[in-house]
Amino acid sequence: MADEKPRKDEPRPGEIVNPSPDPDDEFAEFRPVIRALARKIVRYGLTTPAIILLEAERPLNWILSQGLHVINPTLSLATEFLSIASHDDLDRFARFLERREAFGVLIEEIERQEALREELRRLERGDRKRKKAKLPHEELR
Repeated sequence: MADEKPRKDEPRPGEIVNPSPDPDDEFAEFRPVIRALARKIVRYGLTTPAIILLEAERPLNWILSQGLHVINPTLSLATEFLSIASHDDLDRFARFLERREAFGVLIEEIERQEALREELRRLERGDRKRKKAKLPHEELR
């Protein structure tokens, strides 16, 4: 059992852990998929291009969801083979895209993940600066 791989939607060690979603959230079913996609976008530094693309394609989200439903059987073979996403994740994402607010919710999650990542970087830089600076009691030695 110790050799089990971590699930795709679970954060890796050192990743930002998000708070639990609101129980009244209408997108609660889709949050794990949204969060995983937003994390990958931020991890690869594609925040700005992703937001621009999502804003530009916002009117086409329903058409894109239907296209994803059509190619899901073929696409799921490739994504499962490459351990990117499961068939259920792709189906859940396609159902998420059917909703008019989908791209707005995804953009908000990407921006939130980016803000959390920037905060983590700022805290890490502060820790490094503190370690490099000499403490007053060290100068007396």
